[in-house]
Amino acid sequence: MRDLYQKRVLLTGAAGGIGPYIARRFAQRGARLVLSALPGSEVADVADDLGAAAVEADLTRRADVRRLAQSAVEAMGGVDVLVNNAGVETMRRFERLDEGEIATVVALNLEVPIRLTRLLLPQMLERGAGHVVNVASLAGLAAPPFAEVYSATKAGLVAFTRSLRATHRAHGVSASVVCPGFVRSAGMYQRAHDAYGVRAPALLGTSSPAAVADAAVRAVERDEPEVIVNRGPVRLLVALGELFPPFGPWVMRKIGVEGMLATWATASEGSEPVVEREG
Repeated sequence: MRDLYQKRVLLTGAAGGIGPYIARRFAQRGARLVLSALPGSEVADVADDLGAAAVEADLTRRADVRRLAQSAVEAMGGVDVLVNNAGVETMRRFERLDEGEIATVVALNLEVPIRLTRLLLPQMLERGAGHVVNVASLAGLAAPPFAEVYSATKAGLVAFTRSLRATHRAHGVSASVVCPGFVRSAGMYQRAHDAYGVRAPALLGTSSPAAVADAAVRAVERDEPEVIVNRGPVRLLVALGELFPPFGPWVMRKIGVEGMLATWATASEGSEPVVEREG
């Protein structure tokens, strides 16, 4: 799709954390925006700052997913770029999650992007142009410990994106997945850092929310299939884990990922799952 000027963009999870960064970056490229986040969030304030439209929606409700898609089409006359950024995390021990928590994570992280894409895909195919950007996670590529459900949903989102791209790119509709590692200053890692004192392993480090926003825009402008947002040799480590399955768990122990996430999971016991209003 290359040029984003005057392209019509729908962004979910736009109220906080990385969401406003993504919204601002698309706005700087001249895109028109509809921003969505949970009722009671600050999505209207973000939209006002950018001259965008705002739609409050609880995307765990199917009726709200349909209403959001319809509202975006009505507001802009169609959607050229869908950025599925909304999500939820529960970093705690799997056996202590209840069924409601599991259902929420699966719905918001995986089912909602699939449903929203399905609602908007026909009009993209009719025009022969469109792009879907799914914000996943390194957890969907590397499957770290203490993140079974979260990791499974992000892996599903990666696979969904790859299949969608393979099916429709020849017809003008493409798809990209953005996989951030630990993001400082905004989102789930920063909250855990502030609340529990967890720190990203030195080999992985952290990335800025602006870097994630840049990746989302670059994915569309360059039609990149997959963008990893993390410094260091992460892509090599992921590739080695795919080639040699025992390598992944071994290296996560050695560089400190397992210990850090164990601390995070233990410290968060008894807390509610944190809805990523920003993503």
